[in-house]
Amino acid sequence: MNHPPEYPAMSETPPAPHAPPPEPDPKTVRPSRRWYWIGGSLLPAALLFTVVVLTLTEWYDVPFWVGLICIVLLVLSVPASLGVVITTYAVRANRISRARAERARVINAPHGYPSPMAPPVGPPVPRTPAIPSADVRPRRRWFLLAPFFPPVLVGVALLLLSLFGMNAFTSTETPGPRSDEVEGYGSTTFVVDSEDLDSLGLYVSPRDAEEVTCSFEESYTLIRFAERPVGHSWDDRRLMYSLEVSSPGEYTMTCQGPSEASYVVAETRTAHEDDRRGATTFLALMAGAGLGVLAMIATVITIGVRRGTYRERMARGA
Repeated sequence: MNHPPEYPAMSETPPAPHAPPPEPDPKTVRPSRRWYWIGGSLLPAALLFTVVVLTLTEWYDVPFWVGLICIVLLVLSVPASLGVVITTYAVRANRISRARAERARVINAPHGYPSPMAPPVGPPVPRTPAIPSADVRPRRRWFLLAPFFPPVLVGVALLLLSLFGMNAFTSTETPGPRSDEVEGYGSTTFVVDSEDLDSLGLYVSPRDAEEVTCSFEESYTLIRFAERPVGHSWDDRRLMYSLEVSSPGEYTMTCQGPSEASYVVAETRTAHEDDRRGATTFLALMAGAGLGVLAMIATVITIGVRRGTYRERMARGA
Protein backbone atom coordinates (compact mmCIF):
# COMPACT_ATOMS: atom_id res chain seq x y z
CA MET A 1 0.00 0.00 0.00
CA ASN A 2 1.38 3.31 -1.07
CA HIS A 3 1.57 6.07 1.50
CA PRO A 4 1.48 9.73 0.51
CA PRO A 5 4.79 11.54 0.85
CA GLU A 6 5.37 13.28 4.11
CA TYR A 7 6.51 16.93 4.14
CA PRO A 8 8.12 18.65 7.07
CA ALA A 9 5.62 20.58 9.09
CA MET A 10 5.70 24.32 8.48
CA SER A 11 6.40 26.34 11.53
CA GLU A 12 3.30 28.08 12.76
CA THR A 13 5.38 30.94 14.12
CA PRO A 14 6.95 33.13 11.42
CA PRO A 15 10.44 34.39 11.99
CA ALA A 16 10.66 37.63 13.85
CA PRO A 17 11.00 40.58 11.53
CA HIS A 18 14.10 42.73 11.61
CA ALA A 19 13.73 45.81 13.76
CA PRO A 20 13.65 48.88 11.52
CA PRO A 21 16.46 51.37 12.01
CA PRO A 22 15.52 54.54 13.86
CA GLU A 23 14.49 57.70 12.05
CA PRO A 24 17.68 59.56 11.08
CA ASP A 25 18.48 62.40 13.46
CA PRO A 26 19.75 65.49 11.57
CA LYS A 27 21.93 66.35 14.56
CA THR A 28 23.98 63.16 14.16
CA VAL A 29 24.33 63.24 10.37
CA ARG A 30 27.80 64.02 9.07
CA PRO A 31 29.01 66.54 8.03
CA SER A 32 27.51 68.38 10.96
CA ARG A 33 25.50 71.58 10.72
CA ARG A 34 28.44 73.65 11.91
CA TRP A 35 29.83 73.49 8.37
CA TYR A 36 27.03 75.83 7.35
CA TRP A 37 28.47 78.39 9.77
CA ILE A 38 32.00 77.74 8.54
CA GLY A 39 30.99 78.26 4.92
CA GLY A 40 28.95 81.34 5.71
CA SER A 41 31.82 82.94 7.66
CA LEU A 42 34.34 82.76 4.79
CA LEU A 43 33.04 85.90 3.06
CA PRO A 44 32.91 88.07 6.24
CA ALA A 45 36.39 86.84 7.22
CA ALA A 46 37.83 87.73 3.80
CA LEU A 47 36.09 91.11 3.90
CA LEU A 48 37.49 91.83 7.38
CA PHE A 49 40.99 90.80 6.27
CA THR A 50 40.79 93.10 3.23
CA VAL A 51 39.61 96.04 5.34
CA VAL A 52 42.46 95.52 7.81
CA VAL A 53 45.07 95.37 5.04
CA LEU A 54 43.69 98.43 3.28
CA THR A 55 43.66 100.27 6.60
CA LEU A 56 47.32 99.42 7.14
CA THR A 57 48.16 100.96 3.77
CA GLU A 58 47.52 104.34 5.35
CA TRP A 59 50.71 103.88 7.41
CA TYR A 60 52.77 101.38 5.41
CA ASP A 61 53.74 100.98 1.77
CA VAL A 62 52.00 97.72 0.88
CA PRO A 63 53.34 95.98 -2.27
CA PHE A 64 51.13 95.45 -5.28
CA TRP A 65 50.95 91.70 -4.82
CA VAL A 66 49.53 92.08 -1.29
CA GLY A 67 46.63 94.14 -2.59
CA LEU A 68 46.11 91.66 -5.42
CA ILE A 69 45.99 88.77 -2.95
CA CYS A 70 43.39 90.63 -0.88
CA ILE A 71 41.21 91.13 -3.95
CA VAL A 72 41.63 87.50 -5.01
CA LEU A 73 40.72 86.25 -1.53
CA LEU A 74 37.68 88.51 -1.41
CA VAL A 75 36.43 87.36 -4.82
CA LEU A 76 37.13 83.68 -4.15
CA SER A 77 35.40 83.79 -0.78
CA VAL A 78 32.02 84.06 -2.55
CA PRO A 79 32.21 80.77 -4.52
CA ALA A 80 34.06 79.14 -1.62
CA SER A 81 31.21 79.98 0.76
CA LEU A 82 28.64 78.72 -1.71
CA GLY A 83 30.72 75.59 -2.33
CA VAL A 84 30.98 74.67 1.34
CA VAL A 85 27.28 75.30 1.98
CA ILE A 86 26.09 73.47 -1.16
CA THR A 87 28.44 70.52 -0.61
CA THR A 88 27.38 70.20 3.02
CA TYR A 89 23.71 70.31 2.07
CA ALA A 90 24.12 67.78 -0.76
CA VAL A 91 26.03 65.25 1.35
CA ARG A 92 23.70 65.60 4.35
CA ALA A 93 20.57 65.34 2.19
CA ASN A 94 21.94 62.27 0.42
CA ARG A 95 22.75 60.48 3.67
CA ILE A 96 19.41 61.34 5.29
CA SER A 97 17.57 60.18 2.17
CA ARG A 98 19.43 56.86 2.11
CA ALA A 99 18.79 56.30 5.82
CA ARG A 100 15.07 56.94 5.38
CA ALA A 101 14.94 54.69 2.31
CA GLU A 102 16.59 51.86 4.26
CA ARG A 103 14.15 52.35 7.13
CA ALA A 104 11.17 52.23 4.72
CA ARG A 105 12.58 49.11 3.03
CA VAL A 106 12.83 47.25 6.32
CA ILE A 107 9.35 48.33 7.45
CA ASN A 108 7.67 47.44 4.15
CA ALA A 109 9.55 44.17 3.57
CA PRO A 110 7.30 41.00 3.79
CA HIS A 111 7.79 39.06 7.02
CA GLY A 112 6.95 35.42 7.82
CA TYR A 113 5.78 32.75 5.38
CA PRO A 114 3.27 33.46 2.64
CA SER A 115 -0.02 31.57 2.56
CA PRO A 116 0.00 28.44 0.33
CA MET A 117 -2.79 29.94 -1.74
CA ALA A 118 -1.21 33.43 -1.95
CA PRO A 119 0.43 34.53 -5.17
CA PRO A 120 4.20 34.55 -5.24
CA VAL A 121 5.69 37.61 -3.58
CA GLY A 122 8.71 37.77 -5.86
CA PRO A 123 12.36 37.77 -4.96
CA PRO A 124 13.31 39.22 -1.60
CA VAL A 125 14.51 42.80 -1.46
CA PRO A 126 18.30 42.72 -1.39
CA ARG A 127 19.79 43.87 1.86
CA THR A 128 22.44 46.54 1.81
CA PRO A 129 25.74 44.76 2.43
CA ALA A 130 27.72 45.74 5.49
CA ILE A 131 30.82 47.23 3.86
CA PRO A 132 33.33 49.04 6.08
CA SER A 133 33.85 52.70 5.26
CA ALA A 134 37.48 52.02 4.42
CA ASP A 135 36.39 49.69 1.58
CA VAL A 136 33.82 52.04 0.04
CA ARG A 137 34.67 53.26 -3.46
CA PRO A 138 35.86 55.77 -4.46
CA ARG A 139 38.39 55.95 -1.67
CA ARG A 140 38.46 58.88 0.74
CA ARG A 141 41.90 59.83 -0.54
CA TRP A 142 40.26 61.19 -3.68
CA PHE A 143 38.86 64.02 -1.57
CA LEU A 144 42.47 65.21 -1.18
CA LEU A 145 42.58 65.79 -4.93
CA ALA A 146 39.85 68.45 -4.87
CA PRO A 147 41.80 71.27 -3.10
CA PHE A 148 44.52 71.10 -5.76
CA PHE A 149 42.23 72.25 -8.59
CA PRO A 150 42.29 76.02 -7.77
CA PRO A 151 46.10 76.39 -7.41
CA VAL A 152 46.75 74.16 -10.43
CA LEU A 153 44.42 76.15 -12.69
CA VAL A 154 45.83 79.43 -11.35
CA GLY A 155 49.31 78.14 -12.21
CA VAL A 156 48.13 77.23 -15.70
CA ALA A 157 46.72 80.75 -16.11
CA LEU A 158 50.03 82.31 -15.01
CA LEU A 159 51.93 80.03 -17.40
CA LEU A 160 49.74 81.08 -20.32
CA LEU A 161 50.16 84.75 -19.36
CA SER A 162 53.93 84.33 -19.32
CA LEU A 163 53.92 82.61 -22.71
CA PHE A 164 51.95 85.50 -24.24
CA GLY A 165 53.95 88.20 -22.42
CA MET A 166 51.00 89.47 -20.36
CA ASN A 167 52.11 88.40 -16.86
CA ALA A 168 52.19 91.47 -14.61
CA PHE A 169 54.38 89.67 -12.06
CA THR A 170 57.24 89.10 -14.51
CA SER A 171 57.16 92.48 -16.27
CA THR A 172 60.55 94.26 -16.06
CA GLU A 173 59.95 97.19 -18.42
CA THR A 174 60.67 100.65 -17.02
CA PRO A 175 59.54 104.03 -18.38
CA GLY A 176 61.99 105.95 -20.52
CA PRO A 177 63.06 109.27 -18.88
CA ARG A 178 62.62 112.42 -20.97
CA SER A 179 64.31 114.85 -18.58
CA ASP A 180 67.10 114.99 -16.04
CA GLU A 181 66.22 114.19 -12.45
CA VAL A 182 65.56 117.16 -10.19
CA GLU A 183 66.25 116.84 -6.46
CA GLY A 184 64.60 119.06 -3.88
CA TYR A 185 64.41 122.48 -5.54
CA GLY A 186 65.59 122.90 -9.13
CA SER A 187 64.77 123.13 -12.82
CA THR A 188 65.20 120.88 -15.83
CA THR A 189 64.75 121.41 -19.55
CA PHE A 190 63.45 118.64 -21.79
CA VAL A 191 62.33 118.22 -25.37
CA VAL A 192 58.91 116.85 -26.30
CA ASP A 193 58.64 114.98 -29.61
CA SER A 194 55.42 114.53 -31.52
CA GLU A 195 55.17 110.87 -30.45
CA ASP A 196 55.26 111.89 -26.76
CA LEU A 197 52.53 114.53 -26.86
CA ASP A 198 49.95 112.30 -25.16
CA SER A 199 52.25 110.00 -23.21
CA LEU A 200 54.29 111.97 -20.65
CA GLY A 201 54.03 112.07 -16.89
CA LEU A 202 55.78 113.37 -13.78
CA TYR A 203 57.31 110.69 -11.53
CA VAL A 204 58.12 111.56 -7.92
CA SER A 205 60.44 109.83 -5.46
CA PRO A 206 59.93 108.70 -2.74
CA ARG A 207 56.49 107.32 -3.41
CA ASP A 208 54.89 108.96 -0.38
CA ALA A 209 56.11 112.47 -1.27
CA GLU A 210 53.14 114.83 -1.12
CA GLU A 211 54.41 118.42 -0.76
CA VAL A 212 55.50 118.80 -4.36
CA THR A 213 55.03 121.95 -6.45
CA CYS A 214 56.08 122.05 -10.10
CA SER A 215 55.43 124.65 -12.78
CA PHE A 216 56.39 125.52 -16.34
CA GLU A 217 57.84 128.76 -17.59
CA GLU A 218 55.95 128.47 -20.85
CA SER A 219 52.30 129.31 -21.27
CA TYR A 220 49.90 126.83 -19.66
CA THR A 221 48.10 126.62 -22.99
CA LEU A 222 51.01 124.61 -24.41
CA ILE A 223 51.79 122.31 -21.47
CA ARG A 224 50.09 121.69 -18.16
CA PHE A 225 49.66 119.07 -15.47
CA ALA A 226 46.61 116.83 -15.47
CA GLU A 227 45.27 113.97 -13.40
CA ARG A 228 47.19 110.76 -13.96
CA PRO A 229 45.26 108.24 -16.13
CA VAL A 230 46.61 105.16 -14.35
CA GLY A 231 48.46 104.37 -11.17
CA HIS A 232 52.03 103.26 -11.76
CA SER A 233 55.27 102.81 -9.81
CA TRP A 234 58.82 102.63 -11.10
CA ASP A 235 61.56 101.62 -8.67
CA ASP A 236 60.98 104.06 -5.76
CA ARG A 237 59.06 106.52 -7.94
CA ARG A 238 55.35 106.83 -8.51
CA LEU A 239 53.41 108.54 -11.27
CA MET A 240 52.02 111.72 -9.74
CA TYR A 241 50.70 113.74 -12.70
CA SER A 242 50.13 113.39 -16.39
CA LEU A 243 51.37 116.06 -18.80
CA GLU A 244 49.14 117.47 -21.49
CA VAL A 245 51.29 118.96 -24.25
CA SER A 246 49.72 120.79 -27.17
CA SER A 247 52.81 121.22 -29.33
CA PRO A 248 56.27 119.64 -29.63
CA GLY A 249 59.17 121.73 -28.42
CA GLU A 250 61.50 122.51 -25.55
CA TYR A 251 60.04 123.09 -22.09
CA THR A 252 61.50 124.04 -18.73
CA MET A 253 60.04 122.66 -15.51
CA THR A 254 60.78 124.02 -12.04
CA CYS A 255 59.98 121.95 -8.94
CA GLN A 256 60.28 122.58 -5.23
CA GLY A 257 59.70 120.23 -2.36
CA PRO A 258 61.47 118.31 0.42
CA SER A 259 65.22 117.92 0.05
CA GLU A 260 64.92 114.13 -0.13
CA ALA A 261 62.38 114.30 -2.96
CA SER A 262 63.29 113.97 -6.64
CA TYR A 263 61.32 114.47 -9.86
CA VAL A 264 61.66 113.31 -13.44
CA VAL A 265 59.54 113.47 -16.60
CA ALA A 266 59.13 110.09 -18.32
CA GLU A 267 56.91 108.49 -20.94
CA THR A 268 53.71 106.81 -19.72
CA ARG A 269 53.24 104.22 -22.46
CA THR A 270 54.92 101.69 -20.19
CA ALA A 271 52.49 102.63 -17.40
CA HIS A 272 49.50 102.00 -19.68
CA GLU A 273 51.00 98.69 -20.83
CA ASP A 274 51.59 97.60 -17.24
CA ASP A 275 48.01 98.57 -16.41
CA ARG A 276 46.74 96.34 -19.23
CA ARG A 277 48.98 93.53 -18.01
CA GLY A 278 47.65 93.95 -14.49
CA ALA A 279 44.03 93.84 -15.65
CA THR A 280 44.69 90.80 -17.84
CA THR A 281 46.54 89.04 -15.02
CA PHE A 282 43.72 89.77 -12.59
CA LEU A 283 41.04 88.46 -14.95
CA ALA A 284 43.08 85.36 -15.75
CA LEU A 285 43.64 84.63 -12.06
CA MET A 286 39.94 85.11 -11.36
CA ALA A 287 39.01 82.79 -14.23
CA GLY A 288 41.52 80.11 -13.19
CA ALA A 289 40.58 80.31 -9.52
CA GLY A 290 36.85 80.33 -10.31
CA LEU A 291 37.10 77.29 -12.54
CA GLY A 292 39.25 75.61 -9.91
CA VAL A 293 36.67 76.23 -7.19
CA LEU A 294 33.87 74.91 -9.41
CA ALA A 295 35.94 71.82 -10.25
CA MET A 296 36.68 71.32 -6.55
CA ILE A 297 32.99 71.57 -5.61
CA ALA A 298 31.94 69.22 -8.41
CA THR A 299 34.63 66.70 -7.41
CA VAL A 300 33.65 66.72 -3.74
CA ILE A 301 29.93 66.34 -4.52
CA THR A 302 30.54 63.58 -7.07
CA ILE A 303 32.81 61.61 -4.75
CA GLY A 304 30.40 62.07 -1.83
CA VAL A 305 27.41 60.87 -3.84
CA ARG A 306 29.31 57.92 -5.33
CA ARG A 307 30.52 56.84 -1.90
CA GLY A 308 27.04 57.28 -0.44
CA THR A 309 25.41 55.03 -3.04
CA TYR A 310 28.20 52.45 -3.22
CA ARG A 311 26.54 49.92 -0.89
CA GLU A 312 23.22 50.16 -2.73
CA ARG A 313 24.96 49.67 -6.07
CA MET A 314 26.76 46.63 -4.71
CA ALA A 315 23.44 45.22 -3.42
CA ARG A 316 21.78 45.65 -6.82
CA GLY A 317 24.72 44.04 -8.58
CA ALA A 318 24.89 41.05 -6.21
